[in-house]
Amino acid sequence: MPLKVFLKLHLSEEIETSLLTSDKVHGLFFSLIGEDLAEKFHKEYKNIKPFSLYCKELFKNQTAKVLNFEVNLLEDSLIPKLLSGFILSKQKTF
Repeated sequence: MPLKVFLKLHLSEEIETSLLTSDKVHGLFFSLIGEDLAEKFHKEYKNIKPFSLYCKELFKNQTAKVLNFEVNLLEDSLIPKLLSGFILSKQKTF
């Protein structure tokens, strides 16, 4: 069953959202999910994307101190891997 996860990232300082690109949002997301899951997405799935990623601030020209990510997982086996990385992380702020 697909799962939708909302992540709210509080930034240490405001940024101009016009500087965000889809590649930067993608890279930021992959740095947050951890090396093991990022590698799994890149190596095991290759050209098939078992998730979608959306950041609503990507399409606005403003300053922001918070980025809102919406992650949709399409494969059940990825749900515990993604959520445990955030819930069990020793680093409680990202």
